[in-house]
Amino acid sequence: RHRTPAGGRPAWQLSFQPESVEARVGLGYVLSLAGQLDQAEQELKFAIRREPGNSTAHIYLAGIFERKHDLEQARTHYARALHTAPESGLAHYGLGAVLAKQGEIHQALHHLRRAAATSNRELSRIASDAVRALEGAPAAETP
Repeated sequence: RHRTPAGGRPAWQLSFQPESVEARVGLGYVLSLAGQLDQAEQELKFAIRREPGNSTAHIYLAGIFERKHDLEQARTHYARALHTAPESGLAHYGLGAVLAKQGEIHQALHHLRRAAATSNRELSRIASDAVRALEGAPAAETP
């Protein structure tokens, strides 16, 4: 089954509208799936320059930075997504995962619990599993 990015339309349709923010977000998503991270990053940055509050673009860009092992940039973009969409389960999960990788367990648990409370069953299950795993991990910070 083909996954559709922003707007529910297939990415190949979006790519024919090069000035469209939605098209750039969709193209960035598809390029990231294809492993073309640098090109995906450029498409998503274009979208964010045109529409700084696009939480989807920030989430996708954060994921690219995670894959590039740039956790600070990933953290920044997940936080920007949450600024615009404070109830985004994906942004909470992503930020929680990054914080856990950085050893900030207390903060990570906060965001992962928020992700676990989402209505998306799969995300809720994955986030709940992450919470259980982290609750058994030694704390790397003082709350």
